[in-house]
Amino acid sequence: MKNPSFKTMSAAVTVGLTVSAVIIALMCVIPKRLVNRMYDESMPYVENALEKAISNRNSEAIPDIEKLIEIIDEHRDTLLLFYDHKDVAELTWSAETAYDLSKTDDTAQLITELCDITKVYRYLKHINDMSIFNIF
Repeated sequence: MKNPSFKTMSAAVTVGLTVSAVIIALMCVIPKRLVNRMYDESMPYVENALEKAISNRNSEAIPDIEKLIEIIDEHRDTLLLFYDHKDVAELTWSAETAYDLSKTDDTAQLITELCDITKVYRYLKHINDMSIFNIF
């Protein structure tokens, strides 16, 4: 059996390092793009529901909140691959609570839940920003 040459070994190491770098880069890009897309899809519905809640028309916010829940449910499993389960659960819980509150007269709590949804999305976007503080 032949011993591999230095050139062969260095080529194998180079390929291994390149593949590792690509995998790490994708693990940083995929979650950020997913959350940005979800944020862009969800925010018009959150803003519409918030506008209706501020006008004390809670029941009119139901279709917007239903669409928001649909967006979250559609991407929930993928989010769980990349993010802390508590953060994803908080996003889901806030949307479901907002839906329940839209059927009541509790406008203040509905507004709070809609703002919490925005807060969780912004948090998920922020923790994926590449910075020295997120690395260490």
